[in-house]
Amino acid sequence: MRLWKQGHGPIGVDLDSPSIKLVQLSADGTTLVEAVRWDRSEPTAAAADDESVKETAAALRQAMSKGRFRGRKAVFCVPAADLMTQNVRVADGERESLAAWVADECAGRSGFSPETAEIRYLDVGPVRQGESVRREVIVLATPRNVTERLLRVADAVGLDLCGIDAEPLALLRCRLRRFRREEDRHEPKMFVNLGYRLTQIMIVRDHRPAFLKSVPVAGKELDAAVCRNLQLRPEVGHGLRRNYGDRRASRRDPEVMRSVQQAIRPLLERLAGEIAMAVRYFSVTFRGEPPATVILGGSEADDLARDFLQQQLHAAVELSDPLRAFEVRCRISRPLQWETAIGLALLGCNEKARYHERASASAKPESVQA
Repeated sequence: MRLWKQGHGPIGVDLDSPSIKLVQLSADGTTLVEAVRWDRSEPTAAAADDESVKETAAALRQAMSKGRFRGRKAVFCVPAADLMTQNVRVADGERESLAAWVADECAGRSGFSPETAEIRYLDVGPVRQGESVRREVIVLATPRNVTERLLRVADAVGLDLCGIDAEPLALLRCRLRRFRREEDRHEPKMFVNLGYRLTQIMIVRDHRPAFLKSVPVAGKELDAAVCRNLQLRPEVGHGLRRNYGDRRASRRDPEVMRSVQQAIRPLLERLAGEIAMAVRYFSVTFRGEPPATVILGGSEADDLARDFLQQQLHAAVELSDPLRAFEVRCRISRPLQWETAIGLALLGCNEKARYHERASASAKPESVQA
């Protein structure tokens, strides 16, 4: 009971398929006090908007009933699959003009405008392009109906929504908790998040994103490849890949292991190629040393994916450890699946660590207004 007297932060709510993850931290962001995962069926693309909101709200209510959450404040996120993310270059000028240039670039590349979409950008900084200097920015945009749907879900469940974050920024906030020393700030880092619907590749310098890209190679495609290769039902293929990816080598059946590896190899080779291209882009654009280590996380990351990527990239690849920076007061399994929810829960915490507060503020996106 003493812990709750210290206060609590908002509930971090990760609604991305195929499961809901909820996390609540202590008010100072140092202790993980509750975590609940609730599996649900993936919403069909043909589902009407009202039906989708109703199904999501019902699943969220069930998830919340399984945990001892305090208060009604919550932070949601726009999943990477609903985000347009892109590095673009605009004229290097006054900050007041930057938002207008970003809006023009976004409209030209994606058709999004401030009237129909929520558009944010991260100012990466000046870069040389030939003989001129341009400004590199990372654009994040999503249709307004996506954020409106989240507001309706929160209202239906009776939650006080105190923030909607972008999934890549929630992941960054969680992972930066590992790197709190001053010397960590100056080393570029590559974060790869192998999710269910998308994989996100992010390169960070000075605790700010310098490169961000979403790649359609993720758990859903890996499961489908295993099912095709072994002629399995979807739920069986998912369980087989996950169990063999986490299982120690001594407990793996060699023949089954070879079949799983053969099935997913082309997809992981493609992902390794995307990672290598991201490193080249970073090195050429910012003319600095590339990241020495790839930190792999996400709900679909495992030893099998790590070992394969390490072999393909000829670089160190390590699995993320999102619980390392927290005192954990609840039962929690498969830590890699909780990174987004932890990052969301951190957004509303009154953290004591000044260094982390500075790092979080440095990655706050600017808004493009209509």
